[in-house]
Amino acid sequence: MDDDEQEWVLVGGGGDAMIRECIIGYNNNEEEEEEEEEEEDSSNLKLIFDGPANYFTDAIPIGNGRLGAMVWGGVASETLQLNEDTLWTGIPGDYTNPNAPQALQLVRKLVDQGNYPQATTQAETLSATASAVYQLVGDLKLDFDDSHLNYAQQTYLRQLHLETATATFSM
Repeated sequence: MDDDEQEWVLVGGGGDAMIRECIIGYNNNEEEEEEEEEEEDSSNLKLIFDGPANYFTDAIPIGNGRLGAMVWGGVASETLQLNEDTLWTGIPGDYTNPNAPQALQLVRKLVDQGNYPQATTQAETLSATASAVYQLVGDLKLDFDDSHLNYAQQTYLRQLHLETATATFSM
């Protein structure tokens, strides 16, 4: 791997459904990046979990920008937590910040330097005012028959394919 590429491997997390692997390479050299994008096969960029989610942060996000859901990957039952872009805590407004490009440049620099707490604080300046948050529309719970309970846990596989924005599940 070149010096200007990094490999991120995330292991563990707050929940019981552990990320088995997450490998994403990126290149800080923008001139070479365009050439490499044509050559690279990005179809292998994915998050892989070896168990169902037990916490919201372990669920897989899917959506199209207007409709969204968190997929938990249950075996006997599946829960899809749904949201929609008109259900949120605020009122319509202009949240753009004309200084955001400069703030983003500083955030990226701080992240590259490994100064994550300061980068997080600086990232709060990207928006002109604090934005509202989406609210849960509801939970869609799907219950399956008992035949799904007979599986070997080591064969469980839940993935989020980053290139296609699709979630898959197998056992």
